[in-house]
Amino acid sequence: MATSPPHPVPVTVLAGFLGSGKTTLLNHLLDGLSERRVAILVNDFGDLNVDADLVAGQEEDVLRLDGGCICCTMQRGVTTALSSLVERETPPEHVLIEASGISDPASIVVQFMMPGLQSDLRLDSVLTVIDAERAPYNEDAAIQDLVESQIKSANIVLLNKSDRVDAACLREVRAWIKDWTPDARILETVQADAPVPLLVDRQAQPTRHVHGRDDEAHDHGQGHADRDHAHSDHEHGDHEHHDHEDAFRRWSYRSDASFTTLDDVKRALRELPDTILRVKGFLFTEETWKKRVLLQMAGRRAAFSVDGEWSGPPRTALAILGLPDGPSDAEVQSIFNARLAGAAGFTSTDPDT
Repeated sequence: MATSPPHPVPVTVLAGFLGSGKTTLLNHLLDGLSERRVAILVNDFGDLNVDADLVAGQEEDVLRLDGGCICCTMQRGVTTALSSLVERETPPEHVLIEASGISDPASIVVQFMMPGLQSDLRLDSVLTVIDAERAPYNEDAAIQDLVESQIKSANIVLLNKSDRVDAACLREVRAWIKDWTPDARILETVQADAPVPLLVDRQAQPTRHVHGRDDEAHDHGQGHADRDHAHSDHEHGDHEHHDHEDAFRRWSYRSDASFTTLDDVKRALRELPDTILRVKGFLFTEETWKKRVLLQMAGRRAAFSVDGEWSGPPRTALAILGLPDGPSDAEVQSIFNARLAGAAGFTSTDPDT
């Protein structure tokens, strides 16, 4: 019969905007916690949960939360998933939550104050990953506001990809982070690699942002304080704000037909408008045939890596996220379909780009 764990199970929340390196950090933590029973909740904003497929060697302990933002429409799912974990006959010894790139972790943190979870789970830390190249994310006001909220909830900020910028830039970004979370520790990292004992097993102090304390520096987070009060009345799914759902739009692309080469995929990516913020998923190409290729694109920077052999029939499956004024579904389909092997009027030697 299932019993409550003898001590509250520590929970680590991973936050950070699209392409910052959260999944890399998640796998790094799993390596460092290999002696523990670790359960993972993974939320990707879309109907293709690519991040869940990238969690190394933990298939039986990965819970997927698909189809919405973990801090908005998926909140009831988070509470249910966490409750099911601690009610197991053998509960986990640590829980890692990877929030989607457009989630505000403050709304996740609040759930650990609920009577139903508080006795069995304790928030150990909130880790926010910042892309040093993109910070301070001033390309769009909505994005910048979201990233600042992600920073304000953090106990530790990982200033990732720090090798790609110079010392002066790092100083400026560190000062910007300190403006939003003066008490958080900032770690400069490459590939989200930091000593695991620095990242977990720390008794987290609640942030002022989460509790809505009277801190003038956090005035523009007042909406979150109001929203947190609503959670105390167990209104998990009915925020005043659905900014994250409203401010972004999602697409998906699937095809059983192959591309000829990765260069064909690169040409398709270059045709996407600037309103596309992230493309992530697996590619099927004649060039790599038996191997599935992981594509991760944030902004205009795309990275490709071989991710092992196909476990089932090969196919391309991409999760795409962008701003509301992005292309239509048909336009996205057309951009990729035009580059498939054998597409009418196209060959891989097409010189147009």
